[in-house]
Amino acid sequence: DAITGSYQLVFLSLAHNALDGPIPESLTKLTKLQELDLSGNDLSGEIPPSLGNLTATLHSFNISYNNLSGAVPSSLANKFKEPSFTGNVLLCGYSASTPCPASPSPAPSSPAEEPRGRRKFSTKELILIVAGIVVGVLILLLLCCLLLCFLTRKRSSSTTGAARSGKQAAKDAAGAGAAAAGRGEKPGSGVAEVESGGDVGGKLVHFDGPLAFTADDLLCATAEIMGKSTYGTVYKATLEDGSLVAVKRLREKITKGHKEFEAEAAVLGRIRHPNLLALRAYYLGPKGEKLLIFDYMPKGSLSAFLHG
Repeated sequence: DAITGSYQLVFLSLAHNALDGPIPESLTKLTKLQELDLSGNDLSGEIPPSLGNLTATLHSFNISYNNLSGAVPSSLANKFKEPSFTGNVLLCGYSASTPCPASPSPAPSSPAEEPRGRRKFSTKELILIVAGIVVGVLILLLLCCLLLCFLTRKRSSSTTGAARSGKQAAKDAAGAGAAAAGRGEKPGSGVAEVESGGDVGGKLVHFDGPLAFTADDLLCATAEIMGKSTYGTVYKATLEDGSLVAVKRLREKITKGHKEFEAEAAVLGRIRHPNLLALRAYYLGPKGEKLLIFDYMPKGSLSAFLHG
């Protein structure tokens, strides 16, 4: 205390005086101190951080060869060189060769501080959050119900439309049968059955009973020319199952439009007479191709029989 009362003290050398204990923090009151030598003693403990406040006036500082420990204040370590601190085994941070070990204390303290940083929600905020979640779930369920109703109604409409189409087809078939009976044709014959044109498109219409072949079967059949006329070319077509049909391909220049062709083909398809070759089906292609399909007659044509 006698030393710290000398505020005008400029030089203080207590080297090799067998001093022990910690460095007194009261030395920081010597604000005009320029030289401080505490080397060669038995001082222990850490260097008071407030001692770094004297670096503005200190020109010489020596605490070497004591039992000091801990980190050197950065202001002292930056201003004075390594010899001012050597001889203190547990002292660190005063040179690149004496780094201080990473302090383990911040690691456990961070989880303790984390809950403090968390913001606690009030009861009102929790109620609003839960209400928002419930409303969102209800809206999602409502949308799902509306979508389900829409799909169900659409499917029901499709089923109803198909049923109406079936009824209309039955009516048309009945009308066709009645008309055929009025003309002396065989009742119940010539009922048309429509099939899509397969992979290539178009329209294939069968008469008399179930579909014997598809449009793909017809278009993939092997063909052999039987004869030609002004209206087109007749082929003998061998289907995949080995059955034979006669196919007449009409010339494009002499045929009428699609509607007229279908109307006339429908009339021909309803005609049944023992002395006439019945039209079994017709095909209307996507590019305007028009094919008439008849039963194959292995004994040749009437022209060949008459003029043979």
